[in-house]
Amino acid sequence: MLTECKTYKYSNEVRYASGGLLISIACIVMLAWKFRIIDILAVIPNAVPMQFNTALVILFLGITCITTRFFNFYSFLIFGFGFLAIIQHATGLPVGLGELFQEHYYTANTSSPGLMAPNTAICFMLIGTANIFRRLAILNCVAFAISLTALFGYLSHTHSAFGWSDMTDMAIHTSIAILIKTACISCWTNRRGYYGISLFIFSCMFSYALNIDGFDINSLLLNMLIIFSSLSCSVICYLWHIFEHSIEKHLGDHQIEARLDDGIKRLEELQLKVSKASR
Repeated sequence: MLTECKTYKYSNEVRYASGGLLISIACIVMLAWKFRIIDILAVIPNAVPMQFNTALVILFLGITCITTRFFNFYSFLIFGFGFLAIIQHATGLPVGLGELFQEHYYTANTSSPGLMAPNTAICFMLIGTANIFRRLAILNCVAFAISLTALFGYLSHTHSAFGWSDMTDMAIHTSIAILIKTACISCWTNRRGYYGISLFIFSCMFSYALNIDGFDINSLLLNMLIIFSSLSCSVICYLWHIFEHSIEKHLGDHQIEARLDDGIKRLEELQLKVSKASR
């Protein structure tokens, strides 16, 4: 599990805060569906709502942050919901998941009522796979990049960044929730070096989205700025990761030497006591 990984000083605070925030977002959205509060479902007017199933999976993500009980079970559910959504997007066959728990009366920018966006589904599959197979934790970088691309798409009005073709768009609060989860994993497991990889993938994806939506001088400048800043952050994160690793190794060597010196000193004291007792 994730608890087997080396954690940093404030790992518990980060995961409890992240888990609580994710659970809060999920519960608020699910209650908004029950009580028909459109302003919460779609925080931007006429934008896509966070689907009920998406909120349910985000609830599972929050639970996996707070506790490791039934960790693999929740991770399998996270993967399963994403996988079934991708199957429906790819084949057009109704899998019955869209309105299984809630009738969806608000369907703006939604290809099928209750069906989560394909980029959201892929993020859930990546996170679920990374949770189940711990050696594939780097998949969280891709989920981080996809959600960050969607968020920047909303900020820059680049539809291709958060909406793929004519399929359901990723909601802005969904992108924020996935960012919280993937950033939490990187902090919790002391894999902050993954941020560099995530930012590099993000720069490539967002640049591609800008190309699809068409270039003007403003998008060209924004594109260049994002690529430069992302690559710079990637290099900084990578160098910081190397520096942090070298410091830990250096401190570890010093601790080993200190323990050896302490052990030798105690042995000498014990030998002196034994020699005095034998006299």
